[in-house]
Amino acid sequence: MEQRPRIGQRRGTEEVDLSNKNSTEAPTTEAVGAEDWGGVVRPGCCLPDLLQQVVDDARRLLQVDVAIVYLAELTEDSPCWSYDSGLSEQARELSRREQFDLNQGMSGLAIKTGRVVVTDDYANDDRFLTPEQRRLNAEHLGTTSVVAVPMFGQAGPLGVICAFDREHRRFTEFELALLRSLAAHSASAIENARLSRGLEAAEARYRYLVERSPDVVWSTDAEGRFTFVNATSARLLGWTPEELIGADSEVLHHPSTDEELHRQLEAHKRRPEAEMLCRGNLRHRDGHAVPVELHMSGIYADGRWVGSHGSVRDTAERDRLERELRAQEVELAAGRERAYLAQELHDSVTQALFGMTLTSRAAEKLIATDPQAAAEKLAQCRELAQEALAEMRALIVEMRPGSLAEDGLVGALRKHVAAVEGRTGLPVVLEADEIGSLTPELEEALYRICQEAIHNVVKHAAAHQAGIQLRREGSRVSVTISDDGIGFDPATAAGERTGHLGVAGMRTRAERFGGRLEIDSSPGSGTRLSVELPAGGAAT
Repeated sequence: MEQRPRIGQRRGTEEVDLSNKNSTEAPTTEAVGAEDWGGVVRPGCCLPDLLQQVVDDARRLLQVDVAIVYLAELTEDSPCWSYDSGLSEQARELSRREQFDLNQGMSGLAIKTGRVVVTDDYANDDRFLTPEQRRLNAEHLGTTSVVAVPMFGQAGPLGVICAFDREHRRFTEFELALLRSLAAHSASAIENARLSRGLEAAEARYRYLVERSPDVVWSTDAEGRFTFVNATSARLLGWTPEELIGADSEVLHHPSTDEELHRQLEAHKRRPEAEMLCRGNLRHRDGHAVPVELHMSGIYADGRWVGSHGSVRDTAERDRLERELRAQEVELAAGRERAYLAQELHDSVTQALFGMTLTSRAAEKLIATDPQAAAEKLAQCRELAQEALAEMRALIVEMRPGSLAEDGLVGALRKHVAAVEGRTGLPVVLEADEIGSLTPELEEALYRICQEAIHNVVKHAAAHQAGIQLRREGSRVSVTISDDGIGFDPATAAGERTGHLGVAGMRTRAERFGGRLEIDSSPGSGTRLSVELPAGGAAT
């Protein structure tokens, strides 16, 4: 081998800058010999084998007595503090019993400075440890000349590779480059092992979560054949993963939603990059329908769609809870309307019946002494009965506004206005725009607000005329109820004069749909009540 220039001529120690952290290029294979160099990067080596190979190659290529790799920490891939080549059994045992300390000795100096540290007289180099410690190390390693090269990873120091020789020698620049390259290969191998362990740990955590997910997690290829299904499929659908993997996904299609599911799948194939969410039934292994919510998105490789993955969630329990909630809402609404009916019966029909009782009793007393007065009392009793009958009919219409579903909001209000006019004689003018489609819940809320407002006008306002204006502007719908009655102080609107729900009830209905209610009134000047709601509002 060609003789390389040596590092300086001064006897003692040298430090070589490694600020680029092992980025020095390796010597060419032409300089060393391909058969000598190729073993360092042999593919398929596990980390312990590779580190052992590194120290063997360092000892052979540099022709030193001993080569050692000291590691900063123990790992599953590298369970030893050091790997050595050339140590005696006694020296190896001593070396293995001592844990590597990054803060001490020649190796510690190499780690802290990030430099290659070289000495040709280790026992007398006062930069390292104490004289006694250096003497003991030199004896059990049998060394005089030492070179230490630090190994760094992304997160910090990984260890040191050292070469020891019994003779006083000056390591050449070429030999130091060889050792730096071996250190770089070792650091890369250690980093790769760490990344591999991290990846395996992440995959294990992911697999743990997937296998214990309450949802069925799945993936298919572009032809719709299952490539993965977690164990939840057995509990939810009766099919084990082994039965489904490789099978066509159509095995799970249920006739009750087959057409809809096919439509959704075709839409997914046209736009696989979009996330799809649909609900329907899948087929259990025994044939019964399983209500589910299906999430799906595409899988891409090199920009090409190669399949799909997603999850299947059982919605049977959620559907049951939703049905129970709807039933509870219906029961609560029925309770509120029963309370409303009881109040109205008390305020109108009960009072009318009580008046009929008093009038008929007066007629009984007058019939023998003053038949004419008795006849007048009976006529009054008949009028009270007619009023009570009209009140009952109006209440029935109010409690069950069937025309709301049949005729829509505007049609139902027209019928209600006509009924009020026929019963009370109060003219009510309805002005309504074309308001378009509203949710049934929102239509009923507006109907009930108008109903309550007109009811209050009839009972309390002593008005000669009233009006309802229904408007739609963009995404909002508004209703205004006005009268020319005696008015009132809005500050007392929560009092008994406002009827059953009163202003507080109407405001609650409006706020439930994200709207607001405003009142403009004062004693002697009539009343104007306005409500504005989002046209697409949902009850909260």
